[in-house]
Amino acid sequence: ADDLTPAAIQHALFNRRTWATTGERVVGLLKCGGAVQGDVIADRSKPFTYRLLGTAGWEWIAAYTDRGLLWERNLHAEAGYSNSRIRVRWGGARVYDRYRWARWKGTIQNAGAAKILSTFGLEHLEEVIVPDGSGVRIKSETYGDADGVVLDIGDLASLDLSLDFTIEGFDKTGSPLNPAPHKPCPRAQWRVRGDELAKTGTLRRDLPGCELFIAIERVTEAALPIDVNGEFALPAEHGCVYITGRQVDDEKVWTSPIFIDG
Repeated sequence: ADDLTPAAIQHALFNRRTWATTGERVVGLLKCGGAVQGDVIADRSKPFTYRLLGTAGWEWIAAYTDRGLLWERNLHAEAGYSNSRIRVRWGGARVYDRYRWARWKGTIQNAGAAKILSTFGLEHLEEVIVPDGSGVRIKSETYGDADGVVLDIGDLASLDLSLDFTIEGFDKTGSPLNPAPHKPCPRAQWRVRGDELAKTGTLRRDLPGCELFIAIERVTEAALPIDVNGEFALPAEHGCVYITGRQVDDEKVWTSPIFIDG
């Protein structure tokens, strides 16, 4: 808004000069010359600029258009991957409706040591990510968000990671102590070696459901920035563009698009 007045704020909302977030105190800004997100422009010759401000480090930023993904940045890779740290993430939901959540139960085992360095995404005390012998035991729920754990595995070259998760849902007629299995994918098992992960930095397996997934990712030991900016050009065949970003705590932001007329 140009001013902190009811009329100016109403004008900004009406013209889509907004951004959406999953967390507090997160900001996403997109401009092209004097135009800002929500505006319609005819001249795309000027560079598009963006700025994201957050409360935790930004780890992934992407630009999307009416044709899909335009570009993306992996800030872990830009800062330099650790050779001894990886992260396991899982998330999504079962359906696009109420009672959407997926209950995850299982273990993460490494042939060598696997020390828990940090966890994220756990909303209440019944969700746990704890040591279990030489591995990790997990019990969590995701509603479209992601949960995860950062592990010290000693050396990437010796990584031999095995994931074994059961996925449960909601049963209106059953007992909450015995949830119904997620029928399209009641169990997910995955084994990954260090040389496989070293090739791409990220391995992801999409599962049946509403963006259900498991990912094994390399991470950096450097501090990730809470203030990120950049610029890019938009090819002529695209009619709009917006920016999205994700912090290390899984909080996300999406800007309104800038639209191109002509």
